[in-house]
Amino acid sequence: MTIRKIHPLIQQALDEGIVYFHSGNCEWKILVERDEYVDECVGRDVLIFANNGYGDYLFLKYDGPDEFEPAVFEFMHEGQQVEPLHDELDTLLGLRERPTSSDAYPSAKYENGQEVALGDRVQFKTWVSFWKWQEGIVSYVPGQSNKDMQYESDLKWLAIRNDEMEVDPLIDPITGVVKKVRLIERGKTVPKKHKRQETKTSCLFQLLVMVLVLVVLFGAIYLVMSIVEWIKHLVFA
Repeated sequence: MTIRKIHPLIQQALDEGIVYFHSGNCEWKILVERDEYVDECVGRDVLIFANNGYGDYLFLKYDGPDEFEPAVFEFMHEGQQVEPLHDELDTLLGLRERPTSSDAYPSAKYENGQEVALGDRVQFKTWVSFWKWQEGIVSYVPGQSNKDMQYESDLKWLAIRNDEMEVDPLIDPITGVVKKVRLIERGKTVPKKHKRQETKTSCLFQLLVMVLVLVVLFGAIYLVMSIVEWIKHLVFA
């Protein structure tokens, strides 16, 4: 189907290199397309501008030949349900920041009870490098940072950055405690977030490191077992 016109805000997001964004519990990828089946379910022409990879779409309704209605809608493939979203398009795409959240979720704190603050220099552990502490800067704190749906939904996460990666430890929904993170010193510099593509690359690198660690670990176990069997053979032969 022919795409009559792309909404200028969607074009702006693409021009600024925005490819992924979050809404609700989903990560969405900007991909402009038309679909006759969705048009039929909605009952009018629509412009699909994002999908979550599971058959669900975000779309705008055309309002005349080259205009759009302001509301954003989600098409859910299960049951062919259509629901309006609360966010406006520019906020949804990350072109306009949301205000900080102000709900009943507990504030983030370290295991020693100190409150977490933006810019804190911290040490943390990851499941990949579980044997060592790494350093980073706290770059996102719910309730202190402009709300980002990537880190806030039913649960909430911190973001900690260094030159190699971003990690997002969970904030306990009951106590607010963030595990395996400890404060080194308070800081003032808050690093900018990685783009989604860079974070994806960092996660792949961590996965490769974990695979290498497991290979070495199992190799060491096999070597020890072989030595034990060799000793048994010498003793009891």
